[in-house]
Amino acid sequence: MGAGTEGAGNDQENNGCGIAKSHAYSLITAFTMTDETNVDYDMLMFRNPWGITQYVGQWSPHDDNWTDELVAQVPYGLDPRT
Repeated sequence: MGAGTEGAGNDQENNGCGIAKSHAYSLITAFTMTDETNVDYDMLMFRNPWGITQYVGQWSPHDDNWTDELVAQVPYGLDPRT
């Protein structure tokens, strides 16, 4: 499964979230994380095949929402903070 972004054919520009415009992304997995207060977060993990730009919104690598406990629930042993 995949997804894409709008952008009038220019993948050299980024949108406000740091994602390339007019670009395709592959969906790796969908998963749910549960925090210490039993709040569930439904998440989607996408892969940027170019790997050049990085998402900068909520749940981005530098977002304070990430705790060690939540990172431990991310599939494939990946740490989204890196």
